[in-house]
Amino acid sequence: MTDTKGKVVAVNGNMISVAFDGVVSLNEVGYVHVAGKKLKSEVIRIRNGQAQLQVYEMTKGISTGDEVEFTGELLSVELGHGLLGQVFDGLQNPLPQLAEQAGMTVSIRPVDLRDAHPNTAVLRMTHPDGHTLEVRAASLGGGRIRVEAIDGMEAAFSGEYPTLIIRNE
Repeated sequence: MTDTKGKVVAVNGNMISVAFDGVVSLNEVGYVHVAGKKLKSEVIRIRNGQAQLQVYEMTKGISTGDEVEFTGELLSVELGHGLLGQVFDGLQNPLPQLAEQAGMTVSIRPVDLRDAHPNTAVLRMTHPDGHTLEVRAASLGGGRIRVEAIDGMEAAFSGEYPTLIIRNE
């Protein structure tokens, strides 16, 4: 743990902005103190004395003024027998099991996406009523994504700003 601390100055979904005093590094782990809990987060951008952090847990209850402590350690995972080939979230929780607990079925398989960014994924979701949605997006690193298509319709937006999508049928 370092002595660097900060305060939340803005909250937008799972992203928070933190004003801090001291030294903070990109990809450093920080903990947001909320209602007696410490929520794990990662520094994904540093600009003008503020750090933007992606919180890897439920962000309900985070508000401006909440304390954040920085660890001085980079976000990392331990690799060992049985981990390769698995799919985890940023806290090493196994995503297929989490999805199953939520009543969802997940299938992950490679697809050929010609001329696509190397970290592109196609998500196909099917509601129990049969309605489907397909989203193609690329992971750009540092918690950033770019949505490239929705149900085959070209798109070009990121999660950096709120985006309203209106679909007329």
